[in-house]
Amino acid sequence: MLEGSEASFWDSVKNAQARGQEIEPEFADFLKRVLIADAPFTQPADLAWFLAAHAREPRRRFEKADATQLEALTALRTALEASLGLMF
Repeated sequence: MLEGSEASFWDSVKNAQARGQEIEPEFADFLKRVLIADAPFTQPADLAWFLAAHAREPRRRFEKADATQLEALTALRTALEASLGLMF
């Protein structure tokens, strides 16, 4: 998701240069994932990159999350750990 609301979207449009530099790594990963999604993986490194790209996106979102979102994630993590018997 590029923005959380219409107002923040239009703020980004007004500051397109700065916003473009901010989201460049995310957008590059997104484009590459889209372009290779249906392609067969012939090299293990290609598959590793694809899987790692899917892990980078939640990490970026987690790093940008506010306190309310982090509390919700903590509750989700606790529930998953209890139901799966795993520790994250």
